[in-house]
Amino acid sequence: MTSLFGFRKSPEKLAKQAETELQAILETEEKSDKRKEAQDKLAQTLEAMISLLYGKDEDAKESDPKTTHSLIEQLFEKGIMIKLLTDILAIDFESKKMLARVFEHALTHCKDVAVPYIRSHFDLLVGFVKGYRHADAAVALVSDQMFRACLRDETLCDDILKSTSPDLVQPFFEYLELPDFEVHSHALATLKLILTDHKDVGAGYIKRAYNKFFEQYNKLLGSKNYVTRCEAFKLLGELLVIRANFDSMVRYVNEPENLKIAMIALRSPGVTMTLQLDVFHVLKLFIANPEKSTGVTAILTGNKRGLMDFVSKLMPDTEDERLIRDKQEVQSQLARLPDVQASASASAPGLASPRGQTDVKDTADTGAAATAKAGSGASGAGPAAGAGPATHGPPSGMLVQRMLSTGGVLDLHIHSDKDGGSHPGPPGGPATTKQ
Repeated sequence: MTSLFGFRKSPEKLAKQAETELQAILETEEKSDKRKEAQDKLAQTLEAMISLLYGKDEDAKESDPKTTHSLIEQLFEKGIMIKLLTDILAIDFESKKMLARVFEHALTHCKDVAVPYIRSHFDLLVGFVKGYRHADAAVALVSDQMFRACLRDETLCDDILKSTSPDLVQPFFEYLELPDFEVHSHALATLKLILTDHKDVGAGYIKRAYNKFFEQYNKLLGSKNYVTRCEAFKLLGELLVIRANFDSMVRYVNEPENLKIAMIALRSPGVTMTLQLDVFHVLKLFIANPEKSTGVTAILTGNKRGLMDFVSKLMPDTEDERLIRDKQEVQSQLARLPDVQASASASAPGLASPRGQTDVKDTADTGAAATAKAGSGASGAGPAAGAGPATHGPPSGMLVQRMLSTGGVLDLHIHSDKDGGSHPGPPGGPATTKQ
């Protein structure tokens, strides 16, 4: 706060003044004139802090590092910051935003003070996460702002990801399913930051919590909310190709259930080119994997024609060289898989699948037969490279779920199909659809 003669109050006085003014607010009745007056005084003090920390154009000088560091020390080490955050509901909207900026500055320029303090006051992080869905929109906004500031510090991000009681990642999967657009968009950006900003830290978390993490993540991939589904596939495609996530990626693309989820997304009614492209960037990892599991090989083999047809019709006029190369590689890998006679499974039990319906009954015996057929090939071809010997068991049942009773090829909804019939083309060629 600058006086008439251009002198600023010292960091110690500003910090103490903020504490006194907060106490004055708490001692007044809500919506009273006295409270409004006290809130205005705190807002002026916070504005003076912002000027001291960030500088102001009219001051014609930048902030002094020693002075700013002193202010942050006063706020954190004397417990004034935690008091302001604890009673954040009592201060007005503009003051909430200014307080968040002060907090951000501390984590950007004074980590030696802020990080140890936050690590020893973990409840602050818990409060930020809960704040995302607070009824007061301003609290939700600044909670998001301050939590992301914490995530940008690698040490705090690691602490957050290692916390199990409480789990600070789990709530974001829930927030992504909420109808509130603001909460949804903030939660998505935060989840991406958690997993990708410090790649080794994020990868370590995914590897440690693999089963729990993907159990929750796969629910997002099958969400009834179309936007959530698109965003989840897009982020998954980015996560799996991060070098630090290699071990988790290999594990993920060898699990038939995960492949099934991606293929179900392509079958969903009204699927758009955006979703098709996001799913393709996940599917290509299953297809390009040189050491596919038996179950994954069986699904890909049984749906070879439909997948080749899908890839050929995906953005055919694109000028994106990377996408063109990816499509060519995927088609090359699919072409190497053996062909399966469409009629082999047409009369198998439990395969009826009305157009758009994906909840198909799984039959273990049928799945085993389909896998054995995929392993031998329709024309005497040997097993696909890296597939290993055909086995009987749950993975083979996944193949059954993804095949249509009329052709044994996944209905990808890429082009018009009036009667739902899919008809195989020449051996090794794309499927054709009855018009």
